[in-house]
Amino acid sequence: MDEAYKKLVDIAYNLHVSGKLEEAKFTYEKLLTTNPDDIEVKNLYAQLNVALKDYDLALNLFNEIYELTKLPDILLNIAKVLFMKQDYTGVIKLYNTNSSLETPLLRIVALAYTKLLKYDEAINVYQKIILNNDANAGDYYNISISYSKVQNEENALLYALKSYELNDKDLNINLHLTSIYENKNDYENALKYLLNAGKIAPCVDIFYRIGVVYKKLNDDENALAYFNAILQKEPDNKNALLNIAFIFNNHDKNVSVEIYHKLLEKYPDDYDLLMQLCLIYTKMNYHEDVINVCDKIIKLRPDEYMAYMFKADSLFALYKYNEALDYYLITQKLGRDDTYIKLQIAYIYSNTDRVEKAKEILLNNLDSRNARTDYAFVCCREKNIEPVRAYLHEHLNLEKKEEDVKEKINSAIYRLKLDKKYGLTEDMVESFRKPDNILYPRLKKYQSRDMLGKDINGKKVLLYSGDGVGDLFMFSRYIEEVINSASKVYIQVPKKCFSLIKYNFPNATVITDNDNLDDNDYDFTSSIFSLICSLDVSFKNIIKSNGYLNVSPEKVSEKSNIDVLDNKKKKIGLFWQGNPTLLVNRSVKLEKLIPLFDVKNTQFYSFQISTLDYESEELKHKLPLIDLAPYIKSYEDTAGLLKNMDLLITIDTSIANLSGALGCKTYLLLPYYTEWRWFYDTETTPWYDSVKIFKQKELNNWDEVVQRVKHELEL
Repeated sequence: MDEAYKKLVDIAYNLHVSGKLEEAKFTYEKLLTTNPDDIEVKNLYAQLNVALKDYDLALNLFNEIYELTKLPDILLNIAKVLFMKQDYTGVIKLYNTNSSLETPLLRIVALAYTKLLKYDEAINVYQKIILNNDANAGDYYNISISYSKVQNEENALLYALKSYELNDKDLNINLHLTSIYENKNDYENALKYLLNAGKIAPCVDIFYRIGVVYKKLNDDENALAYFNAILQKEPDNKNALLNIAFIFNNHDKNVSVEIYHKLLEKYPDDYDLLMQLCLIYTKMNYHEDVINVCDKIIKLRPDEYMAYMFKADSLFALYKYNEALDYYLITQKLGRDDTYIKLQIAYIYSNTDRVEKAKEILLNNLDSRNARTDYAFVCCREKNIEPVRAYLHEHLNLEKKEEDVKEKINSAIYRLKLDKKYGLTEDMVESFRKPDNILYPRLKKYQSRDMLGKDINGKKVLLYSGDGVGDLFMFSRYIEEVINSASKVYIQVPKKCFSLIKYNFPNATVITDNDNLDDNDYDFTSSIFSLICSLDVSFKNIIKSNGYLNVSPEKVSEKSNIDVLDNKKKKIGLFWQGNPTLLVNRSVKLEKLIPLFDVKNTQFYSFQISTLDYESEELKHKLPLIDLAPYIKSYEDTAGLLKNMDLLITIDTSIANLSGALGCKTYLLLPYYTEWRWFYDTETTPWYDSVKIFKQKELNNWDEVVQRVKHELEL
């Protein structure tokens, strides 16, 4: 090789490596014109054409060189060019025509099989590399990916961990291990590798995945930290905001609502966002807001039933039954015609003077347990228990499902203080177990020994208050019948009722919900409410309708001596606000009762214990209304005070039943739509001789009711 030729080769190579490809090409071609058999130059020229993406020319050149040299490196270059041309079949053909290939070429073959979705073949090639002891972190990673594709998660995990051992700083390996563990629902291990990935590449996508995994681990605080980190980079990140909203749905729903409204400003016609807002308003019992959101959804998708159903449910919850009925009927026409909708319609009929239509629907759906229950209560409202005693009993026995019980007990209450937007300043308060809740796991066991249809003579019976306190007082009228038949009776009640029930039933053993009984302590059980099923009860001739409960003279005397009782005026107790979730239509705003304070020679006393309505609490201190809450620690205290009143004016809640059971004069304020237990009565009730009913004559109109009560007081 003369010096001029050699110098020109150096010039071509330097142009090549410096990126001056076209000039290098011209020089290489000049050299090959001079010496077409120069393998070294031809090889460099082939590589140059690869860089210029002239794959066909490069391939021809490499094939010529290989025929002359049979060098493995040239074969490797041929495989690389075929792969770059996406001629994966050509790579496989090359593999099949060469029995012994080195590891670099095997890697290209394995990747070609992968591109052809032939994962089993790819695995076989990677196994050859592993058997040759040439495998690196990338090979283990790639074979793991192939095993994942053929759903062999055991081997996928095995090789992914080997890859991680060789290169724990590789982002793809960490993310792949994360995915494997996520598929196994092993979020603890998934989090380990995902956090590694976050250190390697701290970006929004990985922060989002970390937040989601923390959320799945119920670690809301750390989940929020990562979602908030995303918002610092992208303040309007939709997915991060949605997840924060989802988390606060369990803690502070107002924050969730704020986020959904923020998102809807940007995406006003986003159906999914509107539905989420609708759902959270439903959980918050913000029924007017539900209705407003549903109207927007209906405009977007008038042919989908979901919004019509939610609107109907909210109208139903607001006791706007006729409007709710219209939307339930639309829901049916749009394809949702299941038992739930039918039962809602039947309930509306039963409460709007269309009882026969309600019965017709219910009787046609008696394969549903809920329909049988609803039919029972429709008949109860008509004071007819005989045809439905078994249905009512079934309802009571299946009141608590096992999974619902578990969820109730394991539910957590969280106190959240916000120190910055959507953030937390303290750990979530751990799950707690209320003393009153420990009865629930026993119910299934209790119900398996129910006394319905059993001979309890000479047997030990456990009576428990598995329902509300009002039910305990109302149906305790039947306890004495059980005591007279059984050899021993236990009565299990909430702690706040213990002393009062113990005084009234000295021949029974009274225990609290916190006390445990051995299975051998009793033969049969019954909730106190379900005694109406177990005993021969008739609603047309209710026994013990006046003063069947008593309070000790000592307690009455004790309460008569408290300083706030004015014996010179007529003493009237007031109870106007119950649980706003359960008693939404029964409660009365205190301001509605203001006209009663004009009645002369009266002193009003508040029996309210809980602060449920802050407006009423503020007004309470401005009215001539004496607060008895400081003197009430138990229902025995309440009973003692009731015995010192001339009258109690109350809504439908536990104190109404207590007052009636004590035989105290009581004015019961009932809404337009009432519970079954008040039947269709409008002035008196067979449950209590001392109770007079003042029922709304039109929906939500308490003013007219109060005027009637005032007129009665002035007589």
